This record gives sequence, C-alpha cells and structure tokens, in this order.
Amino acid sequence: MTPPEADVSASRSISIIWLIPIVAVLIGGWMVYQHWQSQGPLITITFQTADGIEAGKTPVKARNVKVGRVESVALNRALDGVRVKARIDPEAAHLLREDSLFWVVRPRVDTAGITGLETLVSGAYIEIRPGKEGEPAKRFEGLEQPPVTPPDTPGIRLTLLSDEGGSLSVGDTVTYRGYEVGRIEKASFDTEARMLRYELFIRAPYDGLVTNNSRFWNASGIDITTSTEGVKISTGSLETLMTGGVAFDIPEEWPIGSPAKDGDAYRLYPNESSIEEQSFQLFTEYLLQFDQSVRGLKPGAPVEFRGIRIGTVTGLSERHLPANMKDYNALIPVLIRLEPGRIGEIDPGQTQQELKRWIREGLRASLKLGNLLTGALYVDLDIYPDAEKAKLTEVDGIQVIPTVSGGLERLEARVVAVLEKMQALPIEPLVQNADQAINDTRSAIKRLDKTIAGVDRLVNSESTQQISPTLVTTLNELRETAQGLSPDSPLYHELKNATQSLRDVLNKLEPVLETLSEKPSALIFDKQDQPDPLPGAGQ
Repeated sequence: MTPPEADVSASRSISIIWLIPIVAVLIGGWMVYQHWQSQGPLITITFQTADGIEAGKTPVKARNVKVGRVESVALNRALDGVRVKARIDPEAAHLLREDSLFWVVRPRVDTAGITGLETLVSGAYIEIRPGKEGEPAKRFEGLEQPPVTPPDTPGIRLTLLSDEGGSLSVGDTVTYRGYEVGRIEKASFDTEARMLRYELFIRAPYDGLVTNNSRFWNASGIDITTSTEGVKISTGSLETLMTGGVAFDIPEEWPIGSPAKDGDAYRLYPNESSIEEQSFQLFTEYLLQFDQSVRGLKPGAPVEFRGIRIGTVTGLSERHLPANMKDYNALIPVLIRLEPGRIGEIDPGQTQQELKRWIREGLRASLKLGNLLTGALYVDLDIYPDAEKAKLTEVDGIQVIPTVSGGLERLEARVVAVLEKMQALPIEPLVQNADQAINDTRSAIKRLDKTIAGVDRLVNSESTQQISPTLVTTLNELRETAQGLSPDSPLYHELKNATQSLRDVLNKLEPVLETLSEKPSALIFDKQDQPDPLPGAGQ
C-alpha cells in the first residue's frame, strides 16, 4: 500500500508586519487633514508699506482679541506696495466680508489725539473691523489710516459737497451749537463733478438732530467778514479754531423737517452768514447801470428799500460791460437780485408789475455808503418824485432799473457850486487893494511924523508959550493923538499885523479853492487818487 502524497501549495497571505506602516500613514493623513481643517482661511492684505509688520510675529486682532497671525510679507509685482498674507483662526472666519477693513495699529498723533501708545511695548498689529455686508472674501485693501469712528458705533453717515477747498481734513469735528457730535471720516475730490466730497459720521443719539432742513457750514479758524454793517468776527470752539471742523443747525424760523437718512448729501457753505444769503430760492435778476465808481460795492452787498433789505448784489455783469472802457460816459453794469421772500411770500410776477408802477412814480436805484470805516457800499432803492421820467427797460432779456446819483455825488455837486461861487470872488484885487492900503498907510504915517515934529517945535517955541493956554492944550492933545499913530505905537502895530494876516490868508486860500474846484471830494476824503476796480474773470 502506497502512502498518500502530500498536497503542497504556495502561501500568498500578507504578513501582519505590513499593517503597522499602513495604519501609521492613515493616521498621519488624518492628522494632516485635521491640521489643515483647523488652520482657518489664508487672506491677502495689500498695504503701501510694511512698517511695523513682521512675518510670523505680527498678530491680527479684532477688538484687541487675537484672531490670526501674519505668515509672509512681500513686495507686489508693481512695486507700489506690499502683499501681506495672514492666517485667520477658523472661529473668526465669519468676520471676513467684502466690507471688512484692515489697518495697522501703531503710535499716531493726529487731530483726534494720541493713539496706539500700547504698541510701544507690545509692537504693532493689524486691526480688523468685521464686515456686515457682501460675500465672504480673502483679498482686501488695507487702510493707511485707522477709521475715525470705532466699529459698530450707532449713527448715520452723510456726504457734504463743496465748491471750494478749506481747512477741513479727516478727523475734524462735527458740532451742533458748539457741542461735538461726530467726525469727518473721509475727504476726496470728485473730478467729474469738480467738487470736494466729505463723508462724515454723526453718532447716535445726535443723528436725530439732522433733518432735510439742516444746513452745514465750515466752522474752521476765524471768519472775518466786512460789510455795510461793519466788521464781524466769528469763531467756533477751541478745537475747531485749532484744527478745523464743520457745524450744522436749522436756520431760525424754519420748520424742523423730516429726519435725515443714511447717505444723504448736503451742501457745505463757506460760513454761517452765507446760508441766509443763499436760502432765498425765489428771486428775480435786474440790471443797474451806474455812471460813477463802484469801488466798495462787493458781491453779497444788500439791496435795501428805505432801510429794509429786499435783495442782494450779485456782482459786475461782464457781458454788459461797454466795449470801449475809455469812453468817459461808459456805464458800469451791476446785477442785483430782488428776493421777495425777505418781506413775505410774494409772487415774483406781482413784484414785477408793482415795480413798473413804482418806476413811473420815481423809483430809482443809487449807491450809498454803508460803513465809513470799511468804505462798503450798498444799493438803495427809493422814490424820487423829481426824477426824470423813466420806465422799466430790458437789455439782453434782463430788466434795467434806472439809477440816480448817490448821496456823495449830490454832496460833491453842492460843494462844487459853493466853490465856484468862492472862486468867482475877486481875491486878487482884494490882495492888491490890501497892499495899496498898507503903502498908503506908511506914506500917511511918514507925513504924520513930520507934522508931529512941527507941532513939537511950535509948542516948545517961546512965542507959542505966550499964546493962550487953551491953544497950548489943544496943541498938546493933537501931539498925543499923532503919537498914537506913530510906528512905535501899539495901534500901528495892530493895524500892520491885521493887514499882513489878511494878505496871507488870501494867498493861502487861492490854491485851496483851485484844488477843491478840480476834486470836490477832497473836502471829505483823501485827495490822493486810487484806481477803480477792474472786473476780472469769474466775478
């Protein structure tokens, strides 16, 4: 019996020793995945400079709580800034929105005060203001200056538009009746609209003070205004005096209006007084043509009717200037605005009809001196019954109000008339007669001296002593009288001085009369002539 044969086959089982590295790889991959999941998003922030930022050290904070760290800092391809990459913690990933803001916190000194002093010890860090709107984002444009308003501060943001640049800058205060209620957050220039644009923030609860009837003006520095009322000096608070600021309020007798909304735009006035000047939207333009100097008449000067302001001077009308300014009879055109709203709600059409009737009755415009110190002029409307007949005419579609000479011109005319009469006086013959009288007096005195000498000889002679005492007394009295008119007597000297004074006065009076005849205004003002203002572009 043969023994059974053994069935031998090759074994293909995997050794258990290979399970150890496989498990290790799986565990390592899981750990890598968990680490990658726990890192959070990597964001890129662009700054103009990397001052105070260090890779691996500079933290990213929100409300002074660390939420990330800077991983790398490098120049961008255009070499006009730096690219900062920072790793944000996963629990802070919801802070990254399109409207999120980033800036570097470092020691700063500005209009808002001294900030960032704690970074002198701890070092600079990147602050994040969480976004509220927009989609999640990973690329941001960093701010070079920190935002003026702290994050999540309740209030409204408004826009101010201005034609002229002033002393306003980011961080300047916004005040309401002298109390600080907000700050200017941004200042820029709109090249398309050619206007300055200021974005300001007014914090709650003071945002309720802003309505659609609120008016904003520049309250920076010292505002010095010269007008017919004199010199007016206006200043804001000490802070606005030093740094600048904006003030707002509702004009007197205006309704409060409806509350302002976030993003509303307002006009920025140069000063508080200009608000009243431009608050009258209904007006009618008229043209005045003066045959005299308009020096001292500035845009914004009042137009009054018997002391009541009814309009404003706009300025010189360049398109109505005469082609030949060398013409002696050239008229100076001045534009004015009659604002019926200053005296009540009056229909402008009704005002024009009444104006035509008033002109037929003698209404005329004239220039008058409003302030002797500043020399400011204003336009005065009044009724002149004796004025020449006139009517309301038009030039290039603008109605022309007739004018008359002002008070100074009338005074000059009267002074000229008086001087002409004084000049007609025979001054030169009077001087000649005075000289002749002095010469005749001297001749008479010489003859009188001879007579006195003869009388003395007659009185002292022996024959005269034998005459009657009465005759001797008479001769003595005659001698005393003659001696009173001698060159050594007081009467002679008084007569001589009076005659000489009269001649000096007459000699000095003659050039004075000539000067006043040529320029009668020299009786009131300095005789030195000053050039009249020449109209310039944009006036």
